[in-house]
Amino acid sequence: MIGYLKGDIIYRDLKFLIINTGSGQNGVGYKVYTTPDFITETENLDRVEMWIHTVVKDDAIDLYGFKNKGSLDFFDLLLSVSGIGPKSALNILGLANTQNLRQAIVSQDISYLTNVSGISKKIAEKIVLELKGKVLGGDDDESDGVGILSSNKQSRGVEVEALEALKALGYTQREAREALENVSKEIKDSKDISAILKATLKVLS
Repeated sequence: MIGYLKGDIIYRDLKFLIINTGSGQNGVGYKVYTTPDFITETENLDRVEMWIHTVVKDDAIDLYGFKNKGSLDFFDLLLSVSGIGPKSALNILGLANTQNLRQAIVSQDISYLTNVSGISKKIAEKIVLELKGKVLGGDDDESDGVGILSSNKQSRGVEVEALEALKALGYTQREAREALENVSKEIKDSKDISAILKATLKVLS
């Protein structure tokens, strides 16, 4: 199975990259599905390296790629939850980073999983039930970064409230989440919903 790829990016799509791992006539282009955020990160890059999960089907071999092993490991964990396939797992990771997902699972924060990650309550409950004893909360050297939420559940609640307010104003879930990611940590840690909304709307303007 393919577990790692490094090569030139020869094509970008909204959902995948095609990576040429060779040179000249010996080059082989691999189609690798990944998250929109990672595709955006590679816009100014010619080369990339990715950790790979290989899915073998009767009619195809699909590759799913991640920028670090922590994301790959969490993808594998999501696949262990009944009812979640590779595309669903990738979609979840495309909407929330692994550190925040771990924290939400450990604290059994169903509202974060449904409101921020965009999954159904039923799936969120299954993720918490099946993974709460398999993940650790807090910082992870191989995680995607800090993201929009802190490890404090009260802070998460305030930011979920901010997301809901932004969606009520007509912004999509992704627009609201990405804008919140660009709000300073100091403002988000203040737990002041008015200040968070004001700063987020400034980002969106």
